[in-house]
Amino acid sequence: MFFVSIGLKVNFIENFDFVIVSIILVLSFFGKVVGCGLGAYWSGLSKNDSLIIGFGMNSRGTMEIILGLIALHAGIINNQVFVALVIMALITSISSAPIMSYFLSKKVKFKLSNLLVEKYVAFTSEKDKEAIIMKLVNMVTENSKLNKTEIYNEVMVRENLVPTGISNYLAIPHAKINIKEPVLAVAINREGINFEASDGILSNIIILLLTPKNNNELQLKLLSEIVNKFTNKEDVEKLLTIESPKLFIDMLNEIK
Repeated sequence: MFFVSIGLKVNFIENFDFVIVSIILVLSFFGKVVGCGLGAYWSGLSKNDSLIIGFGMNSRGTMEIILGLIALHAGIINNQVFVALVIMALITSISSAPIMSYFLSKKVKFKLSNLLVEKYVAFTSEKDKEAIIMKLVNMVTENSKLNKTEIYNEVMVRENLVPTGISNYLAIPHAKINIKEPVLAVAINREGINFEASDGILSNIIILLLTPKNNNELQLKLLSEIVNKFTNKEDVEKLLTIESPKLFIDMLNEIK
């Protein structure tokens, strides 16, 4: 009834002006999508997530139409501008959901199982955390354009700030760097290295996790997934008996 009453007040066909409608649509999309999207991007979200937020904020409903109706009655705008505002409100409301669905479908869902690669799993004999971290950094930077020194320094800054030993033989040195996708490398060290774990046990499985700088949520998600795999001490002790990267990955993926 609300839209019927508006149609009775204004002739939408006679007052439709393509130029005015186009200008208002461009301004409305630019203001919300670019404005909110940039704010989200500068806050640390990825480009894809920022666009989702931008188009989500772009949805407009009856409030804009009511304000336009008040402005029309007050003589602030004419019929052509009011018709353009109504069309803008309808188009932005209708288009937001499918556009957001499109960008949501493009989101890459990184999981631990997707990041575990045989060439990034090694059995090592290093004696201290600096050496083992350098070993892991060398693994992920070999045959790549990643800066080995920069990554090592970033990881060690985080490590010196708060030691990354967890419990149940696990340590997760990690850092956020300038990459598009997360990278993970695993070192199995029979002797164990002191990463100052909360249970006082030396860390025999050291997992280096590197994530994009602009995706805080992804780092937390992956850290949580890794830790959940190591909650059962008996499962971890079985992992320590494995002697090949492939079997290690297979067994780790089987742990729920």
